Amino acid sequence: MPPLLNVSALRKSYSVPVLTDFSFDLERGEVHALIGSNGAGKSTFARILCGLTMPDSGEVQLEGRQWKPRSKIEAEHSGIVMVLQELNVIGTLSVAENIFLNRLPRGAGFVRYSLLHQQARQALARVGLGDLDPAMPAERLGVGHQQLVEIAGALALNCRILILDEPTAALTDPEIERLFENIRKLQREGVGVIYISHRMDEIRRIAGRVTVLRDGRRVATHPADQTAPTELVREMVGHDLPERKQASQRVKAEVALRVSNMNAGDRVRNVSFEVHRGEILGIAGLIGSGRTETLRAIFGAEPKESGQVFVGRVEAGEASPSRMVRDVPTSSARSTEKTKAAEYAALQTLRDPDAASCELRRVVIRQPADAVRAGIGMVPEDRKQQGLLLSQSVRVNTTLATLPRHSRRAGWLDTRAETATSSELCKRLAVRCASMEQPVSELSGGTQQKVVVARWLARDCQVLLFDEPTRGIDVAAKDAIYQLLRDLAGEGKALVVVSSELTELMALCDRILVMSNGALAGEFLPGQWTQEAITQAAFSGYLESSRK
Repeated sequence: MPPLLNVSALRKSYSVPVLTDFSFDLERGEVHALIGSNGAGKSTFARILCGLTMPDSGEVQLEGRQWKPRSKIEAEHSGIVMVLQELNVIGTLSVAENIFLNRLPRGAGFVRYSLLHQQARQALARVGLGDLDPAMPAERLGVGHQQLVEIAGALALNCRILILDEPTAALTDPEIERLFENIRKLQREGVGVIYISHRMDEIRRIAGRVTVLRDGRRVATHPADQTAPTELVREMVGHDLPERKQASQRVKAEVALRVSNMNAGDRVRNVSFEVHRGEILGIAGLIGSGRTETLRAIFGAEPKESGQVFVGRVEAGEASPSRMVRDVPTSSARSTEKTKAAEYAALQTLRDPDAASCELRRVVIRQPADAVRAGIGMVPEDRKQQGLLLSQSVRVNTTLATLPRHSRRAGWLDTRAETATSSELCKRLAVRCASMEQPVSELSGGTQQKVVVARWLARDCQVLLFDEPTRGIDVAAKDAIYQLLRDLAGEGKALVVVSSELTELMALCDRILVMSNGALAGEFLPGQWTQEAITQAAFSGYLESSRK
């Protein structure tokens, strides 16, 4: 009997070759993992199978017959279903409409919404979202829940081959385990699964075989449970990774950011914490626990009902009363000198008791521009939708937050100055690009992440908020991002990092806060934390709520 899928001599080029003589096969009921560095060709291969991209040459056979889908719909009719790494949720449609977009139940020409919502609840229950309102607009969901909605839509289809491209990038351990349960059920039904991921521990748990792709070519195929992660990484990047530098003991002196009694709906309830200069503070928690919403509320991207944000000044002597009042973002058109004086008088009482040289000032943040003026930068969870102008160049994206500095008197942008700034930053961050004019859409995920960071370095932000900084990037790029974060902390910047990977937080952070059901549920230091303790804290708020 022929394999379920057999691919041979597949080629695809854009300006450079992306796939070269690539071969791959998949058996019925098998999970075959596909790994490789960003830009290795994994997503291009998946898009060819799903009819989203046409190959230049090569052959694809489905159950022994030549097969070349011309569209995603044609591929789905043949039983090939894919969950893309880049989310395709349509925010203006409801959750139910996103799940059954191409197959809405109809009667007499109208959508039967009662049946649609019933089917959606069943699909959502498979991924642990049985309590989610299927009529809710999808744009109100965080990235993690949107990922689960896409997975629910794929599982609701009758598929022969399921392609999962970084499906767990925004999921936490309980959601991952539920996904694996669904994958094992599909295996028992004879469905073949192509599992694209950078997470080595997941591959060993769920896959039977793993194929390594590098620079568009198949390097090797191994039994997943018999191959060391170090060997796979070596094959992915073509050499051993340099030994990771250990984080030096960072001096936690002045408070750089203080958040006091912040409330923003049900997702952020009475949250207070501090971050010191040179410190990396991690925030753990389940999807929907309020991690992302907390960062967005601090940054002014999410409305908040109450709470205060204070930022620290490096040298208190640098600020005169008049300068300090100007630094506090207020609605200047409405502010009076009396109000400013009162604000400044209040600020004099807010000194960090641990560092007499640091003075805290309250900043009123109503929108992201206020946060940027206060010296706060944010790298969002969804960098492509919220952090980058994909069609624009590296130069434009790195200087986006410093346009006045790169403008001439007449208001025209000085492209030479922009290029000089972006070139210096890209060299510092080892951004791999053809030129400063290359569109960021053509860069790998890890390189795109560095471009967002470069923007805030150009602004010299002293507080940086990172939401899932390594989401969807490969092992080598992750290592580079980790070292970059450590270097930034070493320069005295304060970092707040939200991540769904506990091992990442424990390897990177000086402290870890845990959020549960919208509130802070625990604080852990390196000698105190374990995965079990953090996970228990992450569930505590929900357990307490269920008892009420």
